[in-house]
Amino acid sequence: NITIQNNSVQKAYIGVYNIAVVASGNGNGLLITGNDLNTSGANSIRLAGLYVQGVDGATVSNNNVGNFTTSDASNITGTWFATGTINSNISNNTYGPIASTTGAPRGIVVSSALSNSNINISGNTVTGITTSYTSAPYGIYVFSTTTGVTVDANKVSNIRNTNTGGYGARGIHVNTGIASSNITLKNNFVSEVKATSDVSITYWGIGIGIEGATSGVNVYYNSVNLFGSILGYTTGTISTAFGVLTSTAASLDVRNNIFVNTYDNTNSATDKAYAINSLAPNTAFTNINYNDYYVAGTPGILGYLGADQTTLTAWQTATGQDLNSISEIAPFTDSTN
Repeated sequence: NITIQNNSVQKAYIGVYNIAVVASGNGNGLLITGNDLNTSGANSIRLAGLYVQGVDGATVSNNNVGNFTTSDASNITGTWFATGTINSNISNNTYGPIASTTGAPRGIVVSSALSNSNINISGNTVTGITTSYTSAPYGIYVFSTTTGVTVDANKVSNIRNTNTGGYGARGIHVNTGIASSNITLKNNFVSEVKATSDVSITYWGIGIGIEGATSGVNVYYNSVNLFGSILGYTTGTISTAFGVLTSTAASLDVRNNIFVNTYDNTNSATDKAYAINSLAPNTAFTNINYNDYYVAGTPGILGYLGADQTTLTAWQTATGQDLNSISEIAPFTDSTN
């Protein structure tokens, strides 16, 4: 029952640091709300804004986090629910800008490494997570052997890597390596995930991604809009609005999403912009239907499944599903919302 509320936190390596020995109920009632951790210049925070480890029952809500220094090469993070964190919520916070040239920043990270962690990430705005470093920035990232996470109604935009050597960026990304991850991504808005990119998966620009031997992920009612251009890497660049990035993913349920990719690397004549790209076989999808896949321009390719699928009919044949999906311009009223 510790409350940290309405504070201005400045000039710290980690803004608010909370740790409990992992045990049932330990740290319960921790509330971090209404704090400002977004001071630029000499008084900015250096590594992480809000850090929680081992707590059973934390709420991080309505905080403003951003404008870190660029002194560190890794783990630059707005809010991090680390090992042992369970039964906790990250809601209605604002993250960004967080820009770095010495490392790849991340907006929200969950790596509790617990089964049935019961963590909810909802209603957050993550924007301006940018770098020119040699690894990918993340808007929201769930990894380690973490299961039981819901990512709902977040706005993730302007996640960007401008390194000219060809490096990637990630909007919302899941990599648990667990067969029954029980992770749901729903009602999120993802836009402007841009990278100079390269042909290797590590360097792709990806709106929503599932990586590793990760199974049991539900992807419902999300809108991804990758648009605009960047002077990227010279050859072989790839971006995708939704990506399944390994052949070992399985038990994926992907329905009622809008996946748009009109992104263009103006420095390459061989770049490819996919609405959906799956390196896993069609058997990885327990259900895939009622989606809108849209691409445009020379780089635009509707999907990849075994090979490039350039039309909706070809994609439906490849999946053996998706019979009620469409390929139409999405009538967005705002490009980032």
